[in-house]
Amino acid sequence: MEIEGYKYIQHKLKPRPWGPECQFTVEKLIGGFIDDVISIPDMKIEEKELAQLILDRLKLIDHEIEPFIDPQMKMIEDAVLAKEVEIKSILEQKGLLEKGQSIEDMKSKAEIVVAEAEIGDK
Repeated sequence: MEIEGYKYIQHKLKPRPWGPECQFTVEKLIGGFIDDVISIPDMKIEEKELAQLILDRLKLIDHEIEPFIDPQMKMIEDAVLAKEVEIKSILEQKGLLEKGQSIEDMKSKAEIVVAEAEIGDK
């Protein structure tokens, strides 16, 4: 069976008291699998019609979910980033941080200086 944009894996038609169903499995071309069940009009459905029903269902359920970005968290992250830029600028002006050097590198240097001082004191 050909389903545009997906690799067909399998399907199984099942008669149910509420009407016939088709359980199907497809593989997304970008990776991952989708297993789902759809109602079908008849157990004697043609393959082409079944493929179209499956594709219609996939169009409904298979879409990228955009992550929710909390506006307050975004404001906090922006404020933290702005503060880091401000601190980095001050440290560069005072010669405590070289251009292109990150604050994390400075922390590492500070830990080394403290460790050397502790060794020298003993």
